[in-house]
Amino acid sequence: MCKVVCVKNQTVICGDCLIEMGKMRNGSVDIVVTSPPYNINMPYFKYSDSKPRAEYINWMLEAISEMGRLLTENGSVFLVMSAKPSDPSLPFEVITRVKDLKWQNHIMWVKSIAIGNDPSLSFGHYKPINSKRFEHSCFENVFHLTKLGSVDCDRLAIGLPYKWKCNRKNRKTGEKKPDLRPRGNAWYVPYETIQRREERFHHPAPFPAGLAEMCIKFHGVGGKPIVLDPFVGIGNTLLATAKLGLTGIGIDLDESYCDVSRKQLEMCDGEGCLY
Repeated sequence: MCKVVCVKNQTVICGDCLIEMGKMRNGSVDIVVTSPPYNINMPYFKYSDSKPRAEYINWMLEAISEMGRLLTENGSVFLVMSAKPSDPSLPFEVITRVKDLKWQNHIMWVKSIAIGNDPSLSFGHYKPINSKRFEHSCFENVFHLTKLGSVDCDRLAIGLPYKWKCNRKNRKTGEKKPDLRPRGNAWYVPYETIQRREERFHHPAPFPAGLAEMCIKFHGVGGKPIVLDPFVGIGNTLLATAKLGLTGIGIDLDESYCDVSRKQLEMCDGEGCLY
C-alpha cells in the first residue's frame, strides 16, 4: 500500500518508484535530482543492492525513461551515480544507453580533495577502502540529461567571484563585468561531519542537500519549477527544494526513510530548511 505525506509543499510517497512515477502525467516535472542505488551491495533496509549486472542496467534504463516521460520540454535530470572501483564503467554503460534524453553536461561532484603535499590543503572526508589495487574515490558523477541537449541553464546562480579581477574587464570595450564567473563542471560539496551512522539516519549512501540545491539552481528556479526525486532516501533533495521555496515530490521504497524525510521537513524553519 502506498503512503503519501505532504509537509511544507513537499510530497513524500512511499512506494516503488516505477509504479508511482507511472501514475504521474507526462510533462508534469521540471527538474529531477536523484541518486539511485549504485548496485555495489550497500546495506539498505528493504532494497537489495546486488542485482545481476544486466538486470540492474535494464532497471535503471526503465527508471530513467520514466523520468524523461515526466519531464517538461526544457526540463533537466541530474543523475548522481558512481560505481565500485572494480567496475568503474557501469554508470557510463547506463548513461550511454539512454534513448529518450540527451547527455548535456557531465559534472564531477568532488567530495574530498588534496592539493600538493601540504596536509593543511586537504579538504573533505576520505572514505578508505581496504585494497592494494585501487585508490579510494574522491568524486562521483552527476549526469545532466535533457530532452533537447541544448537547454539554457543559470550558470551564474552557482557562480564564483573572479580570482583575478582583471578578468572582469571586457578587453574590447573596457567595460567591467559583474564579479561572478561560472563555476565549471567540478563542484566541491563535502559531506557534513558525523561520528556515528545514526546521525545520517542509518542510510548507507545519502548525498548532501547542498548538492541538490546546486543542481536546482543550475537549472534555474524562475517560474517555480517542480522538483522530483524518485529515490529520495532520507529526503535531502526535498530539504533543498523546500529551502528554495519550490514544490517537490519524493518517492522511496522504504517506509523508514520516508518517515525520516517527513521528520526532516518538519524541522525546517520558516525561512527554509536548515542543513
